[in-house]
Amino acid sequence: MQIYNQKYLNIAEDILRYGRQKEGRNGYTRSLPFKELEFDMRNHYFPLLTSRKIHYEGVLGEYAAIIRQPKNVKDFQKWGCNYWNEFGDPDTGELRLSYGNSWYNFNGVNQVRNVLNNLRANPYDRRHIISAWNPEGMEDLSLPPCHFLYQFYVDEDNYDKEKTLSMLMYSRSGDWMVGIPSDMVFGATMLACWSNLIGAKSGTLKLMVGDAHIYSDHFSTAWSQIENGYIHYDANYHLQPQLSVDDFEPKHMEIYNYEHKGNIKYELKT
Repeated sequence: MQIYNQKYLNIAEDILRYGRQKEGRNGYTRSLPFKELEFDMRNHYFPLLTSRKIHYEGVLGEYAAIIRQPKNVKDFQKWGCNYWNEFGDPDTGELRLSYGNSWYNFNGVNQVRNVLNNLRANPYDRRHIISAWNPEGMEDLSLPPCHFLYQFYVDEDNYDKEKTLSMLMYSRSGDWMVGIPSDMVFGATMLACWSNLIGAKSGTLKLMVGDAHIYSDHFSTAWSQIENGYIHYDANYHLQPQLSVDDFEPKHMEIYNYEHKGNIKYELKT
């Protein structure tokens, strides 16, 4: 059993007790800087909260859409992800996103191709980085990316000598009760898929959050989740092999052995 479930709840409590109150574009929050969570994905462990049910299917759909360079809310709906509806043009559904699109074209650079090729050809390089943060044109996006930097690290397993792939995912901003549990799923799916593509095992996923916050609308529900926290054994996953990075579909990821406390409803702040 990993400790991330308890650490997640401990950070939530710290935010509520000690966080700085801030007023943002979509309401009041309590906020703390530079919080991190770490997940060991060896042995096919998959990071899901057990103190409440995480509806991970929509996040699998979000990843499937993002790796196909989404331009419209329909690109997400196709894969069963509906929470991007709020950010699309009300008439056309058009989305202007750095997510995915800048991965493949950052000022003419295909970062996905370059990093995957380099992971295979030069695995111990220190430049396996994908960035989605481009200051130019940021104000024109439907939503600036929250998680925007992904760095990969290749190591060799001490026991079976197989290569393992680990990933650091940096998020400038994290809604601790709604966004971060989904980011855990997104990052884990990305790491599992990219490990598969280079013939490595998944290693460690680390999630760093620059501004970790809880919205005032969520305070009472968050306290309830903390006080009734339920820590159980880790869920597991099985991923069908992929031929290319944009082959992934939600049906290719099977999650099993997932036990949780039950459903807790938080309103998505847009």
